[in-house]
Amino acid sequence: MNKIAILLFVIIAGGVFYYFYHQGAIPTTLVSVSKLPKKRPENLVIEVSKQGGMLPVSKSIYISQDSSYQKHRAYQTENKTYFTLNASELDQIYATFVNNKFDKLKTHNIRTHDRGGVSIFLRINRTTYKIHDSGSTYIHKGSKAAFSNILSSIKSLVNKKLTPLKQDFEVKIDSNITQLSKSGYLGSHTAGISHGFQKNQPIPGSLSFRLLPGKHLLRINFTTKAALPNGKNYLAGDLTFTVTSDTKGVMVKMPAPKDSLNNRQKLGLSVYQ
Repeated sequence: MNKIAILLFVIIAGGVFYYFYHQGAIPTTLVSVSKLPKKRPENLVIEVSKQGGMLPVSKSIYISQDSSYQKHRAYQTENKTYFTLNASELDQIYATFVNNKFDKLKTHNIRTHDRGGVSIFLRINRTTYKIHDSGSTYIHKGSKAAFSNILSSIKSLVNKKLTPLKQDFEVKIDSNITQLSKSGYLGSHTAGISHGFQKNQPIPGSLSFRLLPGKHLLRINFTTKAALPNGKNYLAGDLTFTVTSDTKGVMVKMPAPKDSLNNRQKLGLSVYQ
């Protein structure tokens, strides 16, 4: 009788465990054994790719013993910054993959259109381990924490390397624009800038940021309080420019008179040093 009770208990417990495991309530790394080498391989390559779905924007990180860089791309503009990692830092980032059993993380598919997301690649010798959380591929609930740990560790280390390379950068906005406008937006995918001007809140005459050297694309738009001479309530402009050690910022001015009849008045953007 006791044997039957024990057998029933084992079957029921196993069924319950199986159910919660596949529901994601139990971390997939808890019951799996990673086959990744404990010691960091010399020819290790790590890549992270973030796509913007339908938008032509992307971010990527490449890490290896010989060369490492971060690349941000927006439309036709690309900002690429190189950095170096020492052996200890490479060991640290690889340990995150091992500790979170990257090769055992699970995903599932749900038909999805135009979804961006993140992919992580780990290359060792001729073997590539990859996990996608983009498009129709989703991270299994039980693998989300481990995936997030790995991604956060990579971002934190790269940010630590790139922050000292950034330089002060100011966006100055003409007072005529700030007085005419009731809301707006300023953004740069290449610089990681996203700043909104809230409706009916004062729009500042200048904004301060820190940018990496290299090429950038800046876009800015405003909704005006009243119709402009062209009958529209919209001002917009964009500028592709290169940040050097001499670059101080960008000036945003009202459209030139020749543009006053355009359907969308184009703001005047220019770099100043």
